Amino acid sequence: MCCDCESGMVINLQMYCGKCDKKEENQGFRVTINMVAPQLCMGNLRLAHYLAQYGSTMLGTVRKNRVEVPEEAKQIKRYDTNDDKKATTREADSTEVYTKGEQVRGKDGKLVSVHKPNVIKQYNATMGGVDSADQMIHTYTCRRRISRWNVRILYDLLDIAALNAYKVYHHHHDKVDRLNFLNELTELLMEME
Repeated sequence: MCCDCESGMVINLQMYCGKCDKKEENQGFRVTINMVAPQLCMGNLRLAHYLAQYGSTMLGTVRKNRVEVPEEAKQIKRYDTNDDKKATTREADSTEVYTKGEQVRGKDGKLVSVHKPNVIKQYNATMGGVDSADQMIHTYTCRRRISRWNVRILYDLLDIAALNAYKVYHHHHDKVDRLNFLNELTELLMEME
């Protein structure tokens, strides 16, 4: 799913249809190039080099146990916090990236914030699109427990369409409660012939 990082509006998506007969190499690379939105599981150096050729940057996580990560990069313990190109960190959280040196205890025992690397600031500022969309979709969903895969896909697409409709409506009107919006949308759709 490709989302706007500020609004959480779904811009593009690709359905995962299960395993194929033949194993696909570099599936994450292919999907990312198609969507132009790397996710945590898709970050790799090949993709970063490819995007750099076209003047674009990649902001994501590359696991240190990946084959393409050079041995010297795995040994880096410190990094330049002003480097906009890269940062090597050892700790990550699924919602926000924290580095070991972000907060330290002062002499009085209180936590004091220290300078955050620019690359971490950029990541934290743009990471929320998919997370926001997922959270909003799962708060009010039309999905039900059903075994037919095609109906589950239909429910997912309805949820995404309803979320996007809410985002557009909310952008052009005063503050609107999402639950009331969904109730009105449902009533209008049931009245249609």
